[in-house]
Amino acid sequence: MIWSRDYRPHSAYIATVQPSAGGVLALAGGLALVWYVSQTTISLLFPPLEPGQIPATTGPSRFMLILLLLSNAAPVLALASYLRRFHHRSGWTLFGPLGQCVAQFRAAAVVIGLVVLVRLFLPPWISGDDLVRVNPVAAWLLTLPLVGFAILIQSGAEELIFRGYLQQELAAKYQNPLVWMLIPSVIFGLIHWGSADGLAENVLWVGWAMLLGLACADLTARTGTIGPAIALHWLNNCEAMLIFGEDTEIFSSMSLLIYPYSDPSLVDHSLSQLLSPWGQYQIIASTLSLLALWLAARIGLRR
Repeated sequence: MIWSRDYRPHSAYIATVQPSAGGVLALAGGLALVWYVSQTTISLLFPPLEPGQIPATTGPSRFMLILLLLSNAAPVLALASYLRRFHHRSGWTLFGPLGQCVAQFRAAAVVIGLVVLVRLFLPPWISGDDLVRVNPVAAWLLTLPLVGFAILIQSGAEELIFRGYLQQELAAKYQNPLVWMLIPSVIFGLIHWGSADGLAENVLWVGWAMLLGLACADLTARTGTIGPAIALHWLNNCEAMLIFGEDTEIFSSMSLLIYPYSDPSLVDHSLSQLLSPWGQYQIIASTLSLLALWLAARIGLRR
């Protein structure tokens, strides 16, 4: 049954944690280290603006964005050192059995990738009149492997932190799936606050990220490795970053098709927008999109 829940592989996934499970303070220390290293790395790459300084309107270059995505490896490397020092286990335990992790990543990614490709050709179709420009196709294709790898590092790092470290440590202490699935997903959602303009858009972002977290947590529990969760997160982000972008948006230099810039000051951002046709469409579309990718992963994994 597609809706059946078999989380027996999750017991093996957390087995390496149980003998050396630290206290809540050790877990909080690991998360604090991840946050500190992440924020420090970002501030080094993109120093904060001086008072009165005008921010660039064209956004960072493709090279700087790739560097920013690759920098997500820094907090994971710091976490691996922390795991050995305070939790007495290797950072490789975040992946689960490595060979199985790679095989499951591949199995899930193939079917998810097919779904992503197919729905690009489904309605509503793109009209050239709706676009500001199409970024140079040759340059986009040339950098696609490197950009895809950089997004893999970014997505994989987030999964290793939230579905790896946090989920494993919580599951070793609490058997209830509502604890080790929901808490990492809620935190993961909340760190996406500020990704959009206005209250309604930020609520949508947080809700979407929580759903993504729950889908990834479910796949991790079903398979006993982090591979399928990374595949889902990676291809979801590839679709969001590489195909469509908004003019002056930070990741627009990576996208192929660029839409006009929407001035946030001209849009109603009140929470009531969530009950409008626009808000209902956004909620339904994002939920169905994630559901399709989650089901695709399940089909690829046969779980």
